[in-house]
Amino acid sequence: MKFFVVFSSLIAMAGTAVAKQPANLQKYIDAEVKRGNKEITIPAGRYTIDKTLLLKRIKDTKVNAEGVMLVMTRFEIAVRIERCTKLTISGLTVDYDPLPFTQATVTAVKGNSLEFTIHKGYPKLTKEYAVPRAHVFDAKSRLWKKDESDLYGKTKIISSEKGIFNSVNPISNIQPGDYIVLNIRKAPAIGIYDLSSNIRLENVTLLSSSSLGVIERFTLGGDYFKNLVIKRGPTPRGATEPRLFSTCADGLNFAYNRNGPTLDGCDFSFMGDDSVNLHAVALPVIKVLNDKTFITARPYNGESFPDIIFKGDDLRLLNEGNFAIKDIVKIISFKKTDKNLVTYAKIRELFPTSHRHNDNKYTVYKVTCAEPLKGIKAGDFIDIPAIGSLGFKIINSYFHDHRARGLRIMSTKGLIANNRLERIKHSAIAVGAEYAYWREAGWVDNIVIKDNKLKDIGTGLNIRYPDSYVPGALAVFTKMKDYKDCPTSNRNILFENNTLDTCSVSAFFINGADGVTLKNNVFKNVCYDKKAKPGINLGLYSDKPINIKNSKNVKVID
Repeated sequence: MKFFVVFSSLIAMAGTAVAKQPANLQKYIDAEVKRGNKEITIPAGRYTIDKTLLLKRIKDTKVNAEGVMLVMTRFEIAVRIERCTKLTISGLTVDYDPLPFTQATVTAVKGNSLEFTIHKGYPKLTKEYAVPRAHVFDAKSRLWKKDESDLYGKTKIISSEKGIFNSVNPISNIQPGDYIVLNIRKAPAIGIYDLSSNIRLENVTLLSSSSLGVIERFTLGGDYFKNLVIKRGPTPRGATEPRLFSTCADGLNFAYNRNGPTLDGCDFSFMGDDSVNLHAVALPVIKVLNDKTFITARPYNGESFPDIIFKGDDLRLLNEGNFAIKDIVKIISFKKTDKNLVTYAKIRELFPTSHRHNDNKYTVYKVTCAEPLKGIKAGDFIDIPAIGSLGFKIINSYFHDHRARGLRIMSTKGLIANNRLERIKHSAIAVGAEYAYWREAGWVDNIVIKDNKLKDIGTGLNIRYPDSYVPGALAVFTKMKDYKDCPTSNRNILFENNTLDTCSVSAFFINGADGVTLKNNVFKNVCYDKKAKPGINLGLYSDKPINIKNSKNVKVID
């Protein structure tokens, strides 16, 4: 299945020649860099690639890509940026062919099973597309189906055109004629890695991706995203139904970087997960060598924590069980060490998500601190705020129409201002600590959330479930196994001049916090699902517009 996009000719002025499109885009860029060209212009046109376009060790350079459509034909990263500094990419559009998702019409609903027929012009129902997740859309509006769960289960192939999705979740609001999407999750569209810094994406558009839109890992950060757009792409050739999906996971996901990004004037929609996810990492204390030195590990190979954790960074020692901060000391060194010091069985025990890999891949680190760690023992955890997008800004942007949360922030010293968030299935803005499952860390502090406009939040059912741990449109949260001894370690957070129109759960949910101010916020039509008791199994339920749990020094100022 192939689709084609027609571009207007790139003409500098009337009567001038059209710029010739290079046969090999990688060789063209490499040659321009080698010549020392600091402003590289890619001739407009459609470039089909089956290998990642690698931008490596480029400094102080602008790549002009106006009118350029980059189409990746494999489910791999389309553009990979490594060890670049002050690199700007402008005007680029990225898409995938074949698409990393297929879509279908529901033909029958039988209990928790959906029978469906693939839309004409979309990928056939092969094993690769028979994934364990389904996203449901209303056929008329082409928006996510309201009052329905995120569906997980198994896809049974009947033919290349027909299948059955058997959901482990109850099906509440799906009718024959609704649409579903089955999406692959493999690789992001754009990746920023390996000590890159000050990367700028300007007027860049992502139309699809087999995972995240933009990922960043192990960098110095400080990046700027101006008018980055994630949206549904054009209707495939031969199809009669427009696309329902953009990226197959988060719009932007940043972790293990020393300086947070700025998002300004961005527009993200129809992703398969969060709009923006910023986080660091929680690491287990596996073996204590002495009161200043211990062994830790991660269930991945080839990670570069020693490159981005600096001498003098704060290390927070977290209590086993509730992750309360026991001590804060300075790091002297963070180095890889002998893998045989830790067994893979121990990794599986310490990381709930390691079952997703089951590949015996992990890395062991030796950590030495400047001062003794008070009460350190095996079973405790640590986190390092300096590698969690410190000082981020998310401003003047529009996040709408997607499956999970709008902004899922586990970083410190940030600003979220003057954004619009609409038709979000889960929470709109959630800041806090995710320790118990994903190990994404971390207790947050000094965050300002102001002048944001929210509408139609919590449209899905998962936010209303008895085990929901973020049952609010605007939230300060912590993820734990239980909340019987919940610390108040999310601190100094301001919500000011935010407006909310319609949410199925509370307008504000504050949990595990000390020093939160709610000032001049306006909300209406909240907690409208009177049958739901979100979070009740965790002791987090409230039917009030402002739901405060396990917190102190929360001020509400009209």
